[in-house]
Amino acid sequence: MFVRDPSKPSGFRFVLRTIITLLFLSTGSSIHATALDGGVEPANLGKGDWIYFLSTAVNHVGGTVPGVYDLPSLMSFYRSEGVQFLVVKAGTGAADFNGGFNAPQFDSNLVYQAHATGIRIFGYTRSLGQDVPGEIRLADRVYGLGADGFVLDAEVEWESDSPWIGTNGPALAVRLCSGIKSRWPRKFLAHSPLPVIGLHTSFPYREFGMYCDAIMPQAYWRDLKQTPTTAVEWMDYEWNMFYAELGGIYTNAIKPLAPVGQADDRRITSAQINEFFDCLRTDRHSLPPGGYHGCSFWRADLHPAGAWNAIASHSVSRPSTNPPVIWNLAATDLTDSSAIVRWVTDIASDTVVDFGYSDSYGGSVTNSTPDCFHAILLSGLIPNLRYHCRVHSRGAATEATVSADFTFVTRAEGRVDDIIIDDPEATVAGAWSVASSAAGRFGSGYHYKTRGCGTNWLEYTPDIRVAGDYQVYECHPSGKNRTTAASYVITSNGNTHTILVNQSVGGGRWNLLGTFPFAAGFSGSVRITDQFSGLANQIVVADAVKFVYVQPASPPEASPLFPGKIFQVSLQGDSPTNRTAETSNTWAIWPPPTLPFATNSAPLPGPDETNHPAYELRLEP
Repeated sequence: MFVRDPSKPSGFRFVLRTIITLLFLSTGSSIHATALDGGVEPANLGKGDWIYFLSTAVNHVGGTVPGVYDLPSLMSFYRSEGVQFLVVKAGTGAADFNGGFNAPQFDSNLVYQAHATGIRIFGYTRSLGQDVPGEIRLADRVYGLGADGFVLDAEVEWESDSPWIGTNGPALAVRLCSGIKSRWPRKFLAHSPLPVIGLHTSFPYREFGMYCDAIMPQAYWRDLKQTPTTAVEWMDYEWNMFYAELGGIYTNAIKPLAPVGQADDRRITSAQINEFFDCLRTDRHSLPPGGYHGCSFWRADLHPAGAWNAIASHSVSRPSTNPPVIWNLAATDLTDSSAIVRWVTDIASDTVVDFGYSDSYGGSVTNSTPDCFHAILLSGLIPNLRYHCRVHSRGAATEATVSADFTFVTRAEGRVDDIIIDDPEATVAGAWSVASSAAGRFGSGYHYKTRGCGTNWLEYTPDIRVAGDYQVYECHPSGKNRTTAASYVITSNGNTHTILVNQSVGGGRWNLLGTFPFAAGFSGSVRITDQFSGLANQIVVADAVKFVYVQPASPPEASPLFPGKIFQVSLQGDSPTNRTAETSNTWAIWPPPTLPFATNSAPLPGPDETNHPAYELRLEP
């Protein structure tokens, strides 16, 4: 077990703490520091988690959370756990990391889904130092996707016994970290090193710290053969001594710590997680002083089942005094007379929308109830018109954040948008598997299952705003092991229709199931079940469904020339028997044809403006 150096008397430790406190104050690394872009407070990160393989995380989080089967459900689960940030693997060295997918797992949809639930998201790479320009480009890609931060998981590869490092570690660390920070000065950058500095004397801790905003030491108590408490105390001692020895420009390397706890071993208990949190909150030697207000756990898909309840039951962050961050702002549910303006904030705040025909606005709708998920209905709008909008959100103890101006156009009168429902938005009954490898899938993935008796299903329920007939389509990725008789049960206007689809063909396109009447509301649905005929090793796939409104047939347009109405016309032509008569919108041949059109005509006095003889044309039935 670790024992603090007994040669250092308590008076020495008091002086050391005083020095550290003054150093933190002098470098501005305080808990009340101004937030970086995305509202990230380096000394108040809150509670986080690390994801290595996203493909495993979205598949029941390694088998410990049955309710997680895709990205939205994963993010909703993390929200329920009180997790405030995620660190997701984006690369190894300079190379993108696919993590079981066919493309890099860190993408814009991942960022969107995290922000949609009010969670900050950081990408990370296992930094190797072999291709510094390439690692900078990787950081560029992650930030460019909208990530809130980037973390360099820099460990033993950066020590001097790595042949590509040698004695160049400090210079390479400066080149890497300054290269990233100079390009993204307002974005959060951290590094996650091994926690005991004295065991890794050739690692460039000082140079990484110079340019990073926070440090995430890996306080893995089992690996260190410690308890959670003694692992944190050992880390505290090492970093307090290290910071006290920094001088000159290197005082800029004094940054807040946000320790990473160990939860990648089934032998980790909930009691150990609880002890780790308790130690962080009450730590008298934390950096900065006052207890730790940021921590996270490695790694999601290896967490023991008991760890989740322990993680959910603790909090380490302080209330933020920074203005709310606005994410995923959009005008949705557009009709010819209404729209819903939605956005997400990182803290509970009020909801205000200004709108009008220009950026002077003129109209405003307010909901003062604090929330992180905001939605305001704008009604009484004019069809096919561009509207300007901006939104405001103010926390209970913060200034307001005001968005930039944005615009949306209401739908043309009578237009109804297609409704597309992907499998993550469907209601799931039973145990379905989730995959993303097949070509021709819609969205990021799909559900599949072997043959059953119909008690397992995915149900797609559209929000029908305009009652009427809708063409219903399905999309699936085809394959040799797909059933040739997938059952799609369509419920519309109280009736059910079962359509069988050959899923071994027709993949990657919209396939028409038929046209059905739907009432307004949520009474209609399409259900894909696991009941099908075929071989035992075949599967049914549930991917996406689309509803396309069918415009009613228009009645024949009435003639603009009505019986009994008098029109003044101008005659043009080269003979009395071949002249063209023109009204404002209608052409006719002169002399008039037979009934039921004109039956008589008579000259009117005086020429018209075109200097042609004017006639009265009277139409009779």
